[in-house]
Amino acid sequence: MAPFFRYTVRSRSDQRKLVVSLPGSLFIVSHSNSRLLRSLPMPFHMPHLILRASTRTIALCLAVVAIAGLLPPAAASAADLEQPPKLVGLATQTFDTDAATYETAVGIAPALRQAFWSLSHDWPNAWAPAELDRIEAIGSVTYVEITSYDLDGLVAGAQDNTVAAMVDTIGGWLAAGTNRQIVIAPLPEANLVDFAWGADPVGYKAGYKRIRAAFRDAGLGPDQVRFVFAMHGTSSPGFSMADFYPGDDVVDVIGFSIINRNNPWHDYDSAFQQFIDEIKGTISQSKPILITQTASVVEDQDRASWLRDMFTNLGAESQVIGFIYFNRIKTEGGKYNDYQVIKDDWIDPAFRDGAVDWASPRGVDWLFDGRMDSWVTAREEAFAGVPYFRDIGDSPFEFDILWLASQGITQGCNPPVNDQFCPTGTVTRGQMAAFLVRALDLPAVSGGDRFGDDDDSVFEADIERLAAAGITAGCNPPVNDQFCPTGTVTRGQMAAFLARALGNQN
Repeated sequence: MAPFFRYTVRSRSDQRKLVVSLPGSLFIVSHSNSRLLRSLPMPFHMPHLILRASTRTIALCLAVVAIAGLLPPAAASAADLEQPPKLVGLATQTFDTDAATYETAVGIAPALRQAFWSLSHDWPNAWAPAELDRIEAIGSVTYVEITSYDLDGLVAGAQDNTVAAMVDTIGGWLAAGTNRQIVIAPLPEANLVDFAWGADPVGYKAGYKRIRAAFRDAGLGPDQVRFVFAMHGTSSPGFSMADFYPGDDVVDVIGFSIINRNNPWHDYDSAFQQFIDEIKGTISQSKPILITQTASVVEDQDRASWLRDMFTNLGAESQVIGFIYFNRIKTEGGKYNDYQVIKDDWIDPAFRDGAVDWASPRGVDWLFDGRMDSWVTAREEAFAGVPYFRDIGDSPFEFDILWLASQGITQGCNPPVNDQFCPTGTVTRGQMAAFLVRALDLPAVSGGDRFGDDDDSVFEADIERLAAAGITAGCNPPVNDQFCPTGTVTRGQMAAFLARALGNQN
């Protein structure tokens, strides 16, 4: 994002003059506060200045950051990075015809095609290159989940020859063409007790790393092969996804699967958001998230609304890069479940419309061409040492909020847990006092009780500091013996706070 404002700093004695030019506005302020005597970095991520001062997001993330003048370049660059594409993949037994129907309706091929290979009996083989060729010809990249029915043997090295045969086959296919890529998820859904390779965090981590190392040792780098930590959304009792995480250094993408079988019906929050929150809160706020398998039955429920909610909400999540849809019919527990959104030349309109909105030709290249690595690095820098707020993933001000938290200016909005920021909530005058005090590092004051209505406020000490610094005069002129700590900050009040905080000489 190109800078859209200009600033100059002129010295006169111990003052500096800041000239900020915004579309239709010019603000000129002078200040001498020692914490403010810093050059504003470029580019400065400030889309609006007190245009909507009633929201926590803009009032805190923009106005306070503007006051402090401390936004580090890392946070700005993270926010301004090209955002990931939203990818749609298919898991289907009739991929050729389903992909053709999808491409006709959406305008591009599915980004990913899910495949399932086993170390126990699939290698060596002659059919894998042909399958990869067919998927490539359609314009998709293969996402393959690799299983092993002998996890102990894999970890001990007893399957090394089988792994080597797999690496040779895939490596040979990659080398035989140009710009060929594959995404691999070793030992999927290992947080379930249902599988031979499941319910063993130590064994899973060792097996995952052994498979990955075989590819990397063969010279197959991240421009050709990416690795996914693929769990099930719901872990078996006694386990969590984080128990199995093998480490940031060996994971490129974090994934989870979840199917809406209507037992009970899962809305967006129970199908997706709770697991996205779990990943962000316990594993990583930096790695991209792929829903490695999802689908929904119909069964007299409104699947169209479910699909629309999925596209809308996953599309708003900055860390989510897409999903793979399980477009199949499956008998489960004696029940016939039809998950199909594509049948022959028909495609569910809600699925089609969402896929069209997400369509990004060759968006999957983002995983392999270095852009993902830059995006992850920027997020790692922005999130370092920052508490997790589970309600900011769909906010355009996510990185501003993160910076505020990293500077100790905000701690959250739901104490004592403080895992939320409430980005669309309003700001009270008491809260604004606390934010300004923290941002400006105002000194403590002793004695005095400037206002009579803040004795029961948790922000009383902050209000006294703000008053001592001359940033607030009160809320009931001309007497001004009250602060109105629970009142909402208006646009006019915000202007006054900013002008006084910055030492406006006008």
